[in-house]
Amino acid sequence: MKNLLLVLGGTLDALFLKECYEKMQPHFVVAADGALEKVLAAGIPCNCGMGDFDTVSKDVLCHFEEDQNTKLLSFPPEKDETDAELAVQFAVDQKPDKIWILGATGGRMDHMLGNLELLHIPLTKGIECEIVDQQNRIRLLDGPILLEKMADWKYVSFLSYTDQTQGITLKGFVYNVENFTLKKGSTRCISNEICDEKAAVSFTNGLLYCIRSRDLR
Repeated sequence: MKNLLLVLGGTLDALFLKECYEKMQPHFVVAADGALEKVLAAGIPCNCGMGDFDTVSKDVLCHFEEDQNTKLLSFPPEKDETDAELAVQFAVDQKPDKIWILGATGGRMDHMLGNLELLHIPLTKGIECEIVDQQNRIRLLDGPILLEKMADWKYVSFLSYTDQTQGITLKGFVYNVENFTLKKGSTRCISNEICDEKAAVSFTNGLLYCIRSRDLR
């Protein structure tokens, strides 16, 4: 399985980044703009750095310019896409089996909400994509899925990406539903829990955010 790790410029601890890199074992690493500093601090390799480089220090940028294993793609500051969107599009073009995104949350709310929207890009190409931080794992679903019970990720929540998601059926959860319509803006499906070893999620129409989360102690 070919995994790609995409690092963005949101809140991201260097140790957490390194631990994720070791667990995910990506074949390719992309860093968007200021995320180059996070990659360097974590001591992990970077295959491609990209963006307008307005939030990365000159010293760090110089380091990667001299690194023959890192390709840098520069874009103008005034453009129609964020550095994150350009990076997601680039990641999709590499045709991985899965894209892991770190550094997509925290910091500026406009960028964070925009990053959640970007999950739609790999979805349309049939590529599994997941945003991960220390408290959350976020995916966008377009069809049925089986979720395994995970002790480290107690809560499972669903939000409608589209105006409504129809025919939702949840089995194996503490709170099951059948043929339920979840409207955009509704919190009906927040903070559920898996009670069986595996739980089934299905729906007939729409797109659904699936968020696995945990409390930090």
